[in-house]
Amino acid sequence: MKTAIFVAALMAAAPAFAQATPAPAPAAPAPAAPASDAKFNLDTPLQDIVADEKGKAVIEKHFPGMIALPE
Repeated sequence: MKTAIFVAALMAAAPAFAQATPAPAPAAPAPAAPASDAKFNLDTPLQDIVADEKGKAVIEKHFPGMIALPE
C-alpha cells in the first residue's frame, strides 16, 4: 500500500520536475538592405565589383593586393 501511495505521489509531482526553462526568443533578423544599396550579390562577377569604387574598396580591405595581381 505504501508503494502505491509513493508511486502516486511521484506521478503527481512528475510534471513539476519535467518543466524546463523556456528557450529564449530567437533574435530578430537583421533588416534587409534597401533595394538601392543591394547592388551586388553572390553571382556578381568580380570585375563588376572592382569597377565600382565602394566595391573595390571592400575587396582591397579584405584581400589586400588581390586587385593588383596579374591576370
